[in-house]
Amino acid sequence: KNPGKLLVAKLTDFTSEAERKFFSFSEGKPYICPVFLYKAEKIDLIRRQRNSMNPNNPLHICMMSSLHSPYDDRIYWKQALSLHHAGYQVTHISIGDSDSNEISEHGIRLVQIRKSRFSGSLITDTLIRRLSPNNEYRQMLRKARQIKADVYHLHDLQLLKIAGRIKALPHKPLLMYDVHEPYPITLADAEFKNPLMKWTMQLYARWIHHWELRKSKLFDLIITTEENVAGKFKDHLPQKPVEIIYNYCNWGLQPATYGTEKKYDFIYTGGIRRRRGALEMIQAVAML
Repeated sequence: KNPGKLLVAKLTDFTSEAERKFFSFSEGKPYICPVFLYKAEKIDLIRRQRNSMNPNNPLHICMMSSLHSPYDDRIYWKQALSLHHAGYQVTHISIGDSDSNEISEHGIRLVQIRKSRFSGSLITDTLIRRLSPNNEYRQMLRKARQIKADVYHLHDLQLLKIAGRIKALPHKPLLMYDVHEPYPITLADAEFKNPLMKWTMQLYARWIHHWELRKSKLFDLIITTEENVAGKFKDHLPQKPVEIIYNYCNWGLQPATYGTEKKYDFIYTGGIRRRRGALEMIQAVAML
């Protein structure tokens, strides 16, 4: 009835208790399900998901990352395991130090592609790798084509370069972009002693801002980690569904027990680097 319209189904769209349980995260949060209605050859994803309750025909989710380990906290422990527990078939394709293809103890298929190295020089290595017909991104694309997953969930900015080819695969998969951080801002804040390098990086960050938004039009759903990044995509791509899955821990697993009463709990998340605010964290602790 509404050609071209993309819907996002949440738990409220499922009436039975069994369906609500099936489509939820293990910690009780919904995994957003994009549903296509605009082409006759597109299968209604809700119907496919209901059919995938049959353990012999689960919906296949393929997560792809180029900068994260197979057991990354967000990708593996928060998302892949939640999907697996809900009855989905899950594969994670990543780039690492060696080639491997294995099933984890939890039932997640982990496919790792060895990162190509052609030169000791970073610039030379990058240029050769981009021109190589067998670089890791082309290998990832071949793996994605072989897997024929129903949904491809991309986790890194660099993977946007192959997003169009994944979207154009003959079996017409759905495509999700998981934005872990504000990449253009991170690039613009990079520290350089040379003013020319700083200026060049700021220009590059501006180009990345527009390139990321242009590539994001290919995706059926955009997932972010917090409100500011979500706001950017909602402002520039108002027609695209944007959801937030926070990088928070599941505090409901075990009750906290303390031997003595404490005045403060201090938790630092993220890399401990100057550009990530490590020095400011030290100053904050001194104020406490």
